[in-house]
Parts: sequence; structure tokens; C-alpha cells
Amino acid sequence: MTEQAKERSQEEVMSGRKATDMAQAVRPLRRAYYTRLREAHQRGEFVAWTMWLVPEEIFYAMDVLPSFAENYGPVCAAKQIGPYFCEIAESDGFSMDICSYLRTNLGLAKRMRELGDFPEEAPYGGCGKPDMLIANAHHCDGRFKYLQQIGRYLDVPYFAYDVGDLPYGWNIENPAIRKHFIDHYYAQLKRLVAFIEKVTGKKLNKNRLSEALQNWMTVQRLSSAQAELCKHIPNPLPAQDAATIGFPNMHMKCWPETIEFYQKVYDEIKYRVDNNISNLSEEKYRLQWYLILPWYYIGIYNWLEQEFGATTINPTYAGGGVVPPEEIIDYDFPLESIARKMYYGGGVGVGSHRDDAYGPKLARMASNLVELKIDGIIGMTIASCRATSNLYDTWRRFQDGLKRAGVSIPTLTIEADMVDSRTYSDVLIKDKIRAFMETVDAAKGERQRGVA
Repeated sequence: MTEQAKERSQEEVMSGRKATDMAQAVRPLRRAYYTRLREAHQRGEFVAWTMWLVPEEIFYAMDVLPSFAENYGPVCAAKQIGPYFCEIAESDGFSMDICSYLRTNLGLAKRMRELGDFPEEAPYGGCGKPDMLIANAHHCDGRFKYLQQIGRYLDVPYFAYDVGDLPYGWNIENPAIRKHFIDHYYAQLKRLVAFIEKVTGKKLNKNRLSEALQNWMTVQRLSSAQAELCKHIPNPLPAQDAATIGFPNMHMKCWPETIEFYQKVYDEIKYRVDNNISNLSEEKYRLQWYLILPWYYIGIYNWLEQEFGATTINPTYAGGGVVPPEEIIDYDFPLESIARKMYYGGGVGVGSHRDDAYGPKLARMASNLVELKIDGIIGMTIASCRATSNLYDTWRRFQDGLKRAGVSIPTLTIEADMVDSRTYSDVLIKDKIRAFMETVDAAKGERQRGVA
């Protein structure tokens, strides 16, 4: 085997062999996205470095391309260069306990300050020179502080706006509570629009904002329908494909080509469901991977298939989320509608993750595990990530919910990072998984005997 062939083989192992045509189709789409970011200024467009969950419709309507740390970190991880940029950030005093998505871009920005441009090792030639930095603290405190530091490296305007997060136990169905949060968010969106207008010298075009909102809603409906299909047995969308297919939904949601892409995704998954097509001749086990993936080794899901005949489901990237009710959307008043849908679920809205206390939400998720016939759950606990650092408590709450359903599903915690592969030991983690699969097999046998 030539050296070039060996490199291709190794890349396939690390990035995962895909089962669906549309997962293969993401690569040119992703390349086009980064090319557009890189060439934005030549076309009179602007680039904002920001974080996921910003109101993408506003950016689309004002010819601003959002460049997300939550994607460029995984891209660097997939290209096996994540630790390089993380180490550069650490050399400037940033702790390894800071989110590796953010450390990656901090290291990248430091190199940009030194070179005056993206370093040649940056995948896809970089993620677009920013004209502005836009932050909020939705989900993650690092969204504020990371971009403040980027501003010190790159000397571009910084703006922060607030997203009111519903406190635990508050009832979003209470009209007065919901109105309070919507009004506050609407006021913040107007601040955001004013900032972008000042930087770009362009006024917000309401018609284009309405178009962007319509595109967002269409993609959200397709994503939700796709997620329903993914409940099918056998699994029509294994985790290695879901990890890839999720890219446009997270970062190009308002683009017309994204609608076309997800219509084709839906059609392909529907065909696989109708014809019971699986990646495996026999699915011996159904695993769920909880939340964040090891982006430097998506091929671990192929390994689970080969080693154990186990298919893996990852709902985090397979689509879904709440489709906001049409009656709250008024395309003649798109900015107000964007504020409203945030608190009516909106797929990624505040109301979709804080609509009740933490415990009942996990109990419902436990019920979904039973519906999906999941045999085991695997998740990574990541020191820098609020969503995963309490994984052992999450497992306990899952088990409480499963007990009420009369079943027991084994769980496994892997200690590793999503971008920084220095934290990952292939030998140790695969040994843990092998031992875990023995438990999964025993638990499945007990459930089957109980049913019999």
C-alpha cells in the first residue's frame, strides 16, 4: 500500500465510513461553506465570529456569515490538528479545563495575530476573518469570555446581548412569564440589529429577514420529520452519519440550499426505513451515544459495529427539536416572531430545555430509551463542558425514570474530550467498552427472559 493510500485509509478510520449517500454529500457542502467564509469580503459580505444559538436569520438578512467555534473545533479535531491549536492557547495561560472548542479558536486567533493571516495548517484555509464578534451566554458562560479574548487578539468590535434563561421550576406556559421573556429577548434582538447595522453600514431588510425565517422553519420541519424516521428499527441513520449530516442544520440553517439538502436527507432516510435498510446484516445491540462526540475519532461507531454488531444512535445530531406553532409566526413581523419562537421551543430555544425541572425532563428521555429499544447508553464526561460534567447524576436520574418503566439499561461513562485527543486513550477506552458490552449483553438477556 502506498503512503498516500495509507493516509486515506487512516482518515477513513478516524472520520468513520458513512452508510448514507447524503452523509457523503456533506463534504463538498462544508468545503463550500468555508470557501464562502474565506472569500466573504471579496463579495461584499461580512463575517461574525460567534457561537451556536445566535438568531441566524438576522445574519442571513444582513449579508453577515456566522462562523461558529462549535464547528471549527470539530473540523480541526477531524483533521487531527485540534491539540496543536489547544496547546498554543495553553501557552498563553489558558487552562486545559477550558472548553476545547474555544481553546482551538483561541490558539488559532493567537497565530493569526502573529502572522497577520490564517496559518497554513488551518483546515479549509481558515474560518473567515471576522469583522465583528457577537456573544451571548446561552447554555455556556464561555460564550461571553472567549469572544472578549478573541477581540484582544484580533482587534475587532465585540458585542454581547442577553438571552433570558428560564429558571428551574418556572412554568413557561404561564402567559405573563412567557411575555416577560419574549419582550426582553425582542429588545435584545433590536440591540443586536443596531450593532450589525453600525458595523456593516447596512439597514436590516425586513423582506430578507422574513425569507430567512421561512427557510429556518422549513428546515426545522424537515429535521423534526427526519428525527421521527430515525426511531425505526433497524437504525436508518447510524451515529457516524448523523454526526456529519448535522452540519448544515447547525450552521447554514437559513440558506436555501440547506432546504434542498434536508429534503434529500429525509427522502433517503424514508427509503431506508421503507426497505428496512441497515448498516449491519443483523443489529445485535442498539446503543445510544449521549450528547457530544469524540470528533477526532468518529470511526469508533464503525468499530462498535464491527466488534459487537452494535448500531449507535445519536439524537443530538440526528435532527429533531420542537417545531414552533405556525400561529405564533407572523412573517410580516419577522423580528418579533424570532423572539417568540425562542420561547415556544424553536428546536434550540430556551423553552425547549427549561420547560420544567431537570428531573422530569430526564424521566421523559428515559421513556424514549425504552421506546427506541436501547440496550446501553454511552456518554463522555468532559471537564470543561457543563452539559456533560454531571454525567453520573444524569445516569442516576435516567435509572430512576427507567425503574418506573420496569427496565434497566446499563450506562457507561468515558472520560475524554471532544476536540483535544490528548485526553483519549484508545486502548483504555476500548477495554472499558468491551467490559461494558458484556454487561449490556447480560442485561438484554434478562429483559428478554422477563418478556418471555
